[in-house]
Amino acid sequence: MIPSMRDERGFTLIELLMVLGLLGILATFSLLPVGDTLDQAKFDSTVNQMRRIRNALIGEMNSPGSKSHFGYIGDMGALPTVTQGLTALWSIPDGYDPWGLKDEARIGVGWNGPYLGDQGVAGVDYSKDAWGTSYVYDPSADPITLTSYGADRASGGTGLNADITLTIPFNRIQYSVHGVILKSGNPWSGSLEVEIHYPDPDSSSVISRSIVIGSGDSGAFRFDKIPPGIRSITLYLPDKSTSTVVYGPYIVSVDQPNTLVKFGTAEHPLDLSAAP
Repeated sequence: MIPSMRDERGFTLIELLMVLGLLGILATFSLLPVGDTLDQAKFDSTVNQMRRIRNALIGEMNSPGSKSHFGYIGDMGALPTVTQGLTALWSIPDGYDPWGLKDEARIGVGWNGPYLGDQGVAGVDYSKDAWGTSYVYDPSADPITLTSYGADRASGGTGLNADITLTIPFNRIQYSVHGVILKSGNPWSGSLEVEIHYPDPDSSSVISRSIVIGSGDSGAFRFDKIPPGIRSITLYLPDKSTSTVVYGPYIVSVDQPNTLVKFGTAEHPLDLSAAP
């Protein structure tokens, strides 16, 4: 006996289209979380990379607040210009000297990079974010900014499409150095010229600035707008032009927005016993 075929039929065109439509909807819903996850991973990677760039620019803080290193600004005295860009962190800028010790000031000055040593290694490119878009670096802004345009690679946006901006306040690149000169544990009451030395960002040489203090200053002095790093201070008695005694240069670590240094202590001994 031949089996009946009346209950066996194929899909109609409408049913087939409905199945394909349902599969398309399910595929869309399954892909959306994957895309979000990939962009979230790129967001995290970009943020971590931007933090590394910041540390290469201005150094990295230790937990108590002092710096473990001073980055580009510590050697060069300023951040890279807009023209130099982030490339200055792994390639010496045109017209600048490699790092070298300046004997008179006893400090090192010049490019001591690369500050991002893994640039170009295994595909690492610090000029671009994880989406392949170039960072926007603006050292003239207040505060200084480093910006990624996010997942949509365009300015603005929300969520993972929003711009990611890392800022560097000016008080992170210009510190104040406060000092006091002691004689036998008491504030110095005479005259002295105090000179501070730090890198000249325009010439790979040394900038020297001085202050003359008198009896009314009680041995206290202050320098503003000093780039963080290893700096040095020289003391002239009674002043540089007519000095009879020169003390230093003393090496000081300018690692706080308000750095305090004392002369006439065990760290910076100063023999003023013969001074009037």
